[in-house]
Amino acid sequence: MLCARRRTGRADWSALRRLHEVLLAVAPTRGARVSHAVVTAEDAGPQAGLDLLDALEPVRPAFQPEWAARGHLLALLGRADEARTAWQRAISLTTAPAQRRHLEEQVAALADPCR
Repeated sequence: MLCARRRTGRADWSALRRLHEVLLAVAPTRGARVSHAVVTAEDAGPQAGLDLLDALEPVRPAFQPEWAARGHLLALLGRADEARTAWQRAISLTTAPAQRRHLEEQVAALADPCR
């Protein structure tokens, strides 16, 4: 897949989605489910990915990747206020400076979409 992306400039999101579905059958971790939701969003649209995140139970308030993914998908859907809230939650759970900067840039871009 990486080789194909290098040649074409595009990822095969459908194939990645199928791989994630196999991963979930073998190792249904929360991280794998969040990753599957993001890949699904790339393949089937952001609402499909958000629906998968919404279906995760129980809610894990301290799982930073889930909040970051939620912010990303909400932003793609044009739900800026909800995206901001999700990304701010992700920022509060982030200890890595580079991740924090990236998330802060995403929040700032919501205020200034021309960035």
